[in-house]
Amino acid sequence: MKSRAKACAPEPVRSLAAPILVLLGSVASVAVLLYVFGDDATKFWWVFIEIILSGALILGFIWLAPRRLGYHATPSRLRIRTFVSAVEVAKGSIKRARLVGYRLGFKTIGSELPGYYVGGFRSNLGGLRAYVSHKRGRGVLLELKDGRRLLINPQDPETCLKPLRLQLEEDDE
Repeated sequence: MKSRAKACAPEPVRSLAAPILVLLGSVASVAVLLYVFGDDATKFWWVFIEIILSGALILGFIWLAPRRLGYHATPSRLRIRTFVSAVEVAKGSIKRARLVGYRLGFKTIGSELPGYYVGGFRSNLGGLRAYVSHKRGRGVLLELKDGRRLLINPQDPETCLKPLRLQLEEDDE
């Protein structure tokens, strides 16, 4: 029997700051190369190719990581997909789900890119594991029976988590 599932996307990010900074850094690096290796064309081209390939790799990661972040709910579990892995949360392990306003502080472990904040963070809600696309905003805090706290930010929390049949509480904080 095939289970019905609802895939959800996090809140979209509309910032070009990181790619522009990487491009400006690459242009500045090439300018420094021209100054340093102006007379030695062979060294210049090898280092130039290295800078361009490194910049392309960084831009690719900045572009791809936020697009891989997603949530997938079925009647029995919530699957949170990140850039390199996935986290599965069984419905029976969720003690409480509430809509919250959040503001992530410093990262304790994980990844932090524009549009991709995954890992352990300190926040205005205390310590938690975040799987969100913005550093601050509205999200769903899942409090698990084992004491862990997970933060997600689907575009439409009620629709996204509907297959789980969770009662979402509104937080007044």
